[in-house]
Amino acid sequence: MKKVTSILMAFVLMLTLIPTAWAEGESAGAGTGAGTGVAMIGDATYETLADAVAKADNGAIIKLLKDTAEDITILAGKTITIDLNGKKITNKSADTITVEKGAALTINGTGTVDNVTHGKAAIVNGGTVVLNGGLYTRSKEDMENNKDTGGKNSYYTILNDNGGVMTINAGVEVKNIGHFSSMIRNGGTTASTLTINGGTFSGGINTVKNDGAGTLTINGGDFSNTTQFVVMNWHKATINGGSFKAQPAAEAVLFTSAYGKDAEVLGELTINNGNFECANKTQSLIQDYYDKDNTGTATITGGTFNTNPKDYVPTADYTVAKKGDVYTVAKKDKNKDGTGENTSAVKLEVPATSGDTVIDTTVNKNDIETNKELTVTNNKTAVTINQAGVNKIGAIDLKLDIKADSKTPESANTAAYNKAMAGKDANSALVVNISLTSGASKLFTTNVAGAYALVTVPYSTDKADKLTVYYLNGSDATALTKVADAAAPGAALNTFSYDAPNKLITLKLPHFSEYLISTTATRSVVHHYGGSGTTTTTGTKTNSPTTFDAGVGIYAVSAILSVTGMAWVGTKQRKH
Repeated sequence: MKKVTSILMAFVLMLTLIPTAWAEGESAGAGTGAGTGVAMIGDATYETLADAVAKADNGAIIKLLKDTAEDITILAGKTITIDLNGKKITNKSADTITVEKGAALTINGTGTVDNVTHGKAAIVNGGTVVLNGGLYTRSKEDMENNKDTGGKNSYYTILNDNGGVMTINAGVEVKNIGHFSSMIRNGGTTASTLTINGGTFSGGINTVKNDGAGTLTINGGDFSNTTQFVVMNWHKATINGGSFKAQPAAEAVLFTSAYGKDAEVLGELTINNGNFECANKTQSLIQDYYDKDNTGTATITGGTFNTNPKDYVPTADYTVAKKGDVYTVAKKDKNKDGTGENTSAVKLEVPATSGDTVIDTTVNKNDIETNKELTVTNNKTAVTINQAGVNKIGAIDLKLDIKADSKTPESANTAAYNKAMAGKDANSALVVNISLTSGASKLFTTNVAGAYALVTVPYSTDKADKLTVYYLNGSDATALTKVADAAAPGAALNTFSYDAPNKLITLKLPHFSEYLISTTATRSVVHHYGGSGTTTTTGTKTNSPTTFDAGVGIYAVSAILSVTGMAWVGTKQRKH
């Protein structure tokens, strides 16, 4: 009897649970249950992502539960977010995700949006799209096809057109292994806007193509191209940051060009910051023309480069500095600029060879610019040649030497040195030897109209009021030309100034040769020559550093500039 009663009670309990089970089945919305659904909104699961998109209310977050192969369209009037949740969306036959005009889509999380069909993209946007995460690719892209042969399976990975507004943020990766289609295209038929704030981008014949009617802004991200250009611009593009690297097979880092008189193909490129790398010396930084009748404009006001960007830097307010192999563009501080002239100066920083008082370097023709002053510096030692001097220097490589750590003059100047130092403190003596040479020819050794150089070297003294500076004239061993006090950019030639707080002396010179700095204070001292031997009278130890010739030197800088002006010219490119 007890056994029968137990069976009856179990049967009654089962009957009471059946309605609960039915109710739970009805609450699943799409009727699938969490174990079988592809996507989820809240607690409801859906058999397909397309079904979830269709049923989603505005503002809904759709979470992907499984990898899926679908063609998805976000219709006008709908605003949704897709959380990739580490899963993958692959297309069937059309574009993987299409966002219509008037629709809005945000994609978050890790995961992949892929397209495997020729002529179709992973994302096509005519509405508003924000990408906060995910990998976007065309995994079946025909990598063997190049820009000349076309592709069996090729297309843009991301296409933003038809008035589309797209923002790509850090955490996004876009890649394409092909060489026929650009990877990301912005614009083309209707005004469209693309903003890239971060992410990683590599591949395509052009990694980012800003087409006609496109407005492109890049604030950050890492970009690399192996075929043509990292960024190809046909309309308006602004780069405020990011890293842009052209691989050896690429043609240039950047491209910009107008096309005919089309108001929506202006070819305007502005670079305010970022790091830009050419793969080799033959690769140009910017190709700024499509053909001789269609040229674009490029303006650089900031950033770092491994090739000289001087052709694109505004001459009035910005400067190019070189340290090692890196060129830096920055706004010019006229108060600190060597000559204070209203030009874009080129500043070359060379590595130390023997402390702060030596410059020994070759000035490459690509680093010298017509109508711009040239500064070469090694920490505290510096030489600035003004515009007039630069414009006289020809297009050749130059050897610039400054030695300001010796008390030994050239042999031809020994007599003049001894005359100048008679009765003075030999410990205060500093011989400054400056030479500019081209091969065996000395440059800038005579006065040239309007030309001068500012030479700054470290010098320490507590007797600034007793400083004297002499030009040691090798043509006349007994002749001395005194350099007057109070040198300044606007001061007369053959003058000097002393910066006591920083222990620096600056000479304003009409030509280069050898100069003696000392104080007039006298005492019974021992004269030192070359740092090794001593004598109580005069020394005869000699060395023969080269001399800096102003006249000839000035012919060296203009030739350099005429050659460099052509360095950027590339070859006619196809518009892909």
